[in-house]
Amino acid sequence: MPPDVLVRTVSEEVLQIARQSRGTGAPEEARVARLIEDKIAPHFDFARITRLAVGQPWRQATDTQRERLTTAFRGMLIRTYAAAYRGYREVAMDVRPVALTPGDTDALVRTSLKLPENPTPLAIDYSMHRTPDGWKVYDVAVAGASLVTTYRSGFGEQIRAHGLDGLIADLEARATGAKPARR
Repeated sequence: MPPDVLVRTVSEEVLQIARQSRGTGAPEEARVARLIEDKIAPHFDFARITRLAVGQPWRQATDTQRERLTTAFRGMLIRTYAAAYRGYREVAMDVRPVALTPGDTDALVRTSLKLPENPTPLAIDYSMHRTPDGWKVYDVAVAGASLVTTYRSGFGEQIRAHGLDGLIADLEARATGAKPARR
């Protein structure tokens, strides 16, 4: 499935499920987190996102550290976006077509999110690459701000101050909603 069709299909499905399941009794943030985990997360390349966000220190990380970083960052992102999305009600997403040529392995899917309380649509761009499992997102830019770039500077500061294991501990705490321990 082409990347723009994938983004449109998943977005429409998620928005439809969210509309239908409102008021089902489950705490909204947990429900949204499950929805993100089940429907959106499979289309993200969290290993690549984490590698890009960690930057140079990724090369020195052990396989165990890389796995823990990826798992914790994935969990933290899902929790963060579930909290952000819980207040969204009647939203609509416009997905622009992507012109691909045979052999393209990278694509930028431009979308805009229309929120009822904001007359100006929010630009959300998905950087995607072709994998053996289909197209996967490896960066998201919201209003021009790249997720990877934003986290890279913070991660760099944390790694300099507390090492990779300190960053891992912080991400693991944030993934579960616990307060990160500070040294």
